[in-house]
Amino acid sequence: MSERQGLYRILKSTTIYEGVQRFMGAHRARKRFVVFSGVKPGDLVVDIGCGPGHLLPHLPNVDYHGFEPNPGYVADARRDFGHAGTFHTGLFGEDEAKQFKDVDLVIISAVLHHLSDDQVDDLYRLLSGILKSSGRIASVDPVFHDGQNPVARQLARMDRGKHVRTAEQYKALVSRHFQEIEGKIITQRFPLPYSTLYMRACHRDS
Repeated sequence: MSERQGLYRILKSTTIYEGVQRFMGAHRARKRFVVFSGVKPGDLVVDIGCGPGHLLPHLPNVDYHGFEPNPGYVADARRDFGHAGTFHTGLFGEDEAKQFKDVDLVIISAVLHHLSDDQVDDLYRLLSGILKSSGRIASVDPVFHDGQNPVARQLARMDRGKHVRTAEQYKALVSRHFQEIEGKIITQRFPLPYSTLYMRACHRDS
């Protein structure tokens, strides 16, 4: 087993994963991302790549459905946050999309950089069909950008996801299905330099 494979296996542990997230300033970042998402009380929210559910405490009172392929994360999410939301084990595909309509907000948490261009295209096609006319999609992923700190760039290259893109590349994929796209690059300097792209997409005039 390679060193990289060993690290990824370790990160499947919720405790270790969350420890790394806290070290990287996840608590502050989650609060900032929730504000960016524009979520409102009472919204129907679908969270794709919800992990152990640690974004949920930062949301207002919403109708929350989280999807996560790691069964260990889902078990922990149900234990800790099952009173506030519903958690589903598995990927979000055609069958899952059929369960929803008139969704207010879809959250895509650090997922797009794990997907090929064709997979991103398929996902946004599905999401375009379940959003209400005023609905929106908010995503967060590592990003490459001009003037990026070399350490931040190297961390993005080392990420488990093999499809870290520039902001323009992410937006180009999403623009196949949504007309209004807003992106914001967030750069942190402490404890380690790191760059993420917050992206929000909606239909025109939503």
